[in-house]
Amino acid sequence: MLKRQEYLVELLEAYYETDNTAYRDLMKHLLFDWIDNNLTLPDTWRTIDTGIRLLNWTAVIGALQEENQLNADEQQIIDDAVRQQAEYLRTHYTEKFDISNWGVLITTGILVYAARFPKTIEPEVVTWAQSKLDIELDLQVDADGNQWEQSPLYLLEVWRSVLSVYAAQTAAHQDVKPIIVEKSVAMTRLIAQYLKPDMTLVQQGDTDRIRIDSLYNVATALLNLPTWPICKRFLILACWH
Repeated sequence: MLKRQEYLVELLEAYYETDNTAYRDLMKHLLFDWIDNNLTLPDTWRTIDTGIRLLNWTAVIGALQEENQLNADEQQIIDDAVRQQAEYLRTHYTEKFDISNWGVLITTGILVYAARFPKTIEPEVVTWAQSKLDIELDLQVDADGNQWEQSPLYLLEVWRSVLSVYAAQTAAHQDVKPIIVEKSVAMTRLIAQYLKPDMTLVQQGDTDRIRIDSLYNVATALLNLPTWPICKRFLILACWH
């Protein structure tokens, strides 16, 4: 979990909410601390964590660029680190990932980063990731939006990651593959059926008690879908109380 570096995004959110530059500075320090201490040790990585890390780095590095917090040397270090991680994902991908949520989390990390920073990752790696994601979605997600591994947590992770690709490619004015739109819509419609009245996921298998109503509302806004399934549940809960 530490190698996924989701805490960098939380520091970025804290900075945006408070304007306290200490959060931003710590975020940058921990980003480069990982590069200094982990980039030469790929034997300690996992593919799933590397894909998630690239996705999390996207917003963090974008924010540092926007606020002129990276000099040319620092930007080069980051670009080299990203390319190394993307190539690691391509060369360590195995066929079993085509039918696993791991595969989606691997390829979406590359695609989200490449959409925000199109000149960093090699074009052939991006093309490979896009073709693999098409295969993954075709094999893993049914027409009704269910991810075959039958865990609400896995469905959530696949849904969120695919939505991130949709959002990133849309923001970059790139053509979004029809299968990404189709499966995003299907998963958004289905996920409401996995909710308890308190808006948390059903704790089936290894699923944590996670609230997803905010993510659901973001998804419906991105995809221009009605929010009635969630709203209906809020209404039922209010009447019950």
